[in-house]
Amino acid sequence: MKKLLISLVILIISSCTFYGQPHTYHSIQAALRNPKEVKILDLTSKKISVLPNSISKLVNLEVLYLSGNELKTLPDGLFDLPLLRELYLDSNKLSSLPQSIGKLTKLEVLSLANNNLKSLPTSIGKLKNLKVLYLYGNQLRSLPVSINELTKIEVLGLGYNKLSTLPSMDKLKKLQVVYLNHNNFHQFPRSITDLKSLQELYLDENSIQQISPDVKKLQYLIRFSLSNNAITSLPKELGQLRRLEYLNLSHNQISTLPSTIGQLRNLKYLDLSYNKLSDLPASIKNLSQLKDLNLTQNQFKILPESIKFLTCLKSIGLKGNNIKAYSIDPNKILIY
Repeated sequence: MKKLLISLVILIISSCTFYGQPHTYHSIQAALRNPKEVKILDLTSKKISVLPNSISKLVNLEVLYLSGNELKTLPDGLFDLPLLRELYLDSNKLSSLPQSIGKLTKLEVLSLANNNLKSLPTSIGKLKNLKVLYLYGNQLRSLPVSINELTKIEVLGLGYNKLSTLPSMDKLKKLQVVYLNHNNFHQFPRSITDLKSLQELYLDENSIQQISPDVKKLQYLIRFSLSNNAITSLPKELGQLRRLEYLNLSHNQISTLPSTIGQLRNLKYLDLSYNKLSDLPASIKNLSQLKDLNLTQNQFKILPESIKFLTCLKSIGLKGNNIKAYSIDPNKILIY
């Protein structure tokens, strides 16, 4: 379902964003009749299985949509487009990429979600202007070391693969958003803590048991999601993520929280549902910006007193606990 939603979003964007704009073409035949006029070519969902090598004639092409087709290979001519900035190849049948992809040095967006890629060519590191790389829904087990050469990358989507480790990423100073959900990580990826500009990190649906204390290095982190792992405890260093606004730790094995969680003064959303909590630290009262607290399906018998100090709280999840009574005004706070 998640793969389908990703595909739908990409297809909607690709079919609507540039439709009807000047220099936009929707068939390869029409484009080749006016090759120097074409800046945007949208071939989304055209049942294309073979792309002609003559696409190289579109010397001014900047954006190419090929999502939702049946491509198994890519022609050499595709990599001779000197001005290409955006390339969308989602939902095809690609199992590999040629080394010649490294020739697309102007490329800023490369989207390859929902293919069958098992590896990436080392030449991927030559895409020095790449800002967005989407690789959701492939069969990747590792990334080439050259990924560390993508020094302008800002968004990296690697969800729904088979990754269990990551190479060094210490050169990716501009990387802000990383999706690693639904992979095979058993340990918190060490190289992630080198991403000093990271603002959003998604590690849901792995098998991670512990969060590295080095997480404290991620001082710009705003959204942090680790649902559906095997986490039993949290490091006290988590409290040093002072910019954090969203924290999802649902569906783990957490029985206690460190008192330092009260240092997350900017936290607005905290999901602790489906854990083994029976109490909260008194410091929780310091979360003065918290709007939503989800404690669904834990082991609470008494509602912690500290909750009454959460003056911004708008909603709280309490179902699936053994709380007999609580002094929360349902007219002021939504109880779910």
